[in-house]
Amino acid sequence: IDIDLLNNRWLGELQIPKNFSKDAKLYRRKRRERKHIELYTLSPYDILISKIGRWKKKDVDDVHALLKKKTFYRNKLEKRIQRCYIPQKKNFKEHYQTFIVLFGEQLKERSWF
Repeated sequence: IDIDLLNNRWLGELQIPKNFSKDAKLYRRKRRERKHIELYTLSPYDILISKIGRWKKKDVDDVHALLKKKTFYRNKLEKRIQRCYIPQKKNFKEHYQTFIVLFGEQLKERSWF
């Protein structure tokens, strides 16, 4: 999965929530050197949202791979989307609708979110 670098919370064409680091995951790998460096990745939900936002062929492939590896809950995804600043809302909405058509059945529903 490819992902752009984060620049002032901007990831591609959307700005992720201010508290994104709370959900970031420590990237674990074997380190023999540079033990003082800690790398973090965005939460799977923020990665998924960034992929939906850009929605190029590679992003669609990445979304497919993400959904194979992790369980996503539609309610949680939609709450997270609401917390993002998305200047191109019309484009994102179209991409999200396409995402739901293609992958909506793979999202889990949970009523207590």
